[in-house]
Amino acid sequence: MKGKIGGLLICMLLIGTLLPIGSATQPILNDVQRFSNCYIVAEGRLTEKDFPSIIGTSMWKICYYRPFDDDRANVFYWFIRFNETSTVTIYSEENGEILWQHQGDLVPQLRMIRFKGIYLNELTEEGKLHIELRGTLTQIQIIEK
Repeated sequence: MKGKIGGLLICMLLIGTLLPIGSATQPILNDVQRFSNCYIVAEGRLTEKDFPSIIGTSMWKICYYRPFDDDRANVFYWFIRFNETSTVTIYSEENGEILWQHQGDLVPQLRMIRFKGIYLNELTEEGKLHIELRGTLTQIQIIEK
């Protein structure tokens, strides 16, 4: 009896979690920019939700490696949502041609694959997360909302 109740609760939780995701409407994307084999320089704060929550995360990583007491980082997949005042520039190579630059009017969402470079993070006096990135990317997708 306990096994059936537990199974029923798991099914209800699974259905309750997946049903809103499947029925949610997708927002219309303004413009999606994609670049391969490039260099990124970014500095600024994340959006108002600085720390991850179940809904509306501002930054998360998959397969993140950073040695202790070292600024070098390797990240397989990285999602970051900066605020409007951040500076983000994508170059063809280090100090090369500018491929894309954030203009400051919309919130840039970055989806990066295979980042390798310098990653610095610190909390500001207001408790907001401020990050700096400099490094190479295999691919990046930029969406401004």
